[in-house]
Amino acid sequence: MSFVWNKRYETGVAIIDHQHQEIFLHTNRLLAATEMECRTEESLQMMEFLGNYVVQHFNMEERTMLGEGYPDYDAHVAEHLSFIEEYGRLLTLVKERNTNVTAVIIQRKVCDWLITHIMHTDIAMAVWLKKSEQQKAA
Repeated sequence: MSFVWNKRYETGVAIIDHQHQEIFLHTNRLLAATEMECRTEESLQMMEFLGNYVVQHFNMEERTMLGEGYPDYDAHVAEHLSFIEEYGRLLTLVKERNTNVTAVIIQRKVCDWLITHIMHTDIAMAVWLKKSEQQKAA
């Protein structure tokens, strides 16, 4: 199972696209570890790293939206918070049960969410940011 970057996920905002690709890379590493049934502590370290990276990415997006006066800021942030909570539950599951989260669970709860978020919410944000930039330049 792999989480494959596709050009259709591009927002056209270089820093966002780069960070999304990094998220895909680290998610793939986590998927590979769970498929190979790596020790729980290795999977846990990968999950913690990915979770921290995603939070940093969300913070960057949120600063950008806030700075530009993005009108759907609150809804976008609510999606970020929802993901962080869900990811936190997965992390707790691994810690408390001392077991690997399966690749299927990661695919469903992480990969599918991220793709949906990128394709709808992030691309809508990027379109608005580009229009805002063009209006400022005019």
